[in-house]
Amino acid sequence: MILLEERQLKSDIVYRKLKELIISDQLKQGSSLSERKLCQLFDASRTPVRDALKKLHNDGFVDLSPDIGASVSRLTYDHVYQIYDIREMLEALAIRLFTDNASASQISRVQKMFDSLEKTIKEKKYKDGLKIDLNFHDYIFEESNNPLLKKMLLSIFEQISRIINLTQYTDEWAEEALEQHRAILERILARDSEGAEKAMRIHTRNSKRHQLEQWIKK
Repeated sequence: MILLEERQLKSDIVYRKLKELIISDQLKQGSSLSERKLCQLFDASRTPVRDALKKLHNDGFVDLSPDIGASVSRLTYDHVYQIYDIREMLEALAIRLFTDNASASQISRVQKMFDSLEKTIKEKKYKDGLKIDLNFHDYIFEESNNPLLKKMLLSIFEQISRIINLTQYTDEWAEEALEQHRAILERILARDSEGAEKAMRIHTRNSKRHQLEQWIKK
């Protein structure tokens, strides 16, 4: 039982670290994932490494082939399209729940996040802005008071983070995103859940459009 628990713990560690390397694009699309090299990298035996690769395959981060072995999955235009469609539907519900139920302190937190986002965008610190942008969305669904919705959106936003790290944040996109977040914040402040949902859908669709424009070029 102790050995089984240790193996599972090691598998979870390999899974998390390997996923971080893929999301951050430190491991490139299509890169071969040698079990032997992964065992050396993470100081692990083959069993937890294989378990981690299977979990990452189920999450869509790794491709497994009997002939070729494991490799980092390649994102496609269709995959990006589908991820953003799912994001729109789930985040529409999250923003409604948040707007209806958020406390004054939670709304204040969102306001501060927006202020930080505005500052970084004005300074053209886009990498910092993207982190704040993702935190803004994370906070809304974290505080939506729906654990199942939160779990689903966490999974979607892991995919979103990977997509963002593979595309270029342009001046036009940054300015549009800032104004769209301003519209979302204004509706939250007004306790207008219907308006907040509409503003979030507009933002998600515009993000999707910008992403797909860049994926067409690849």
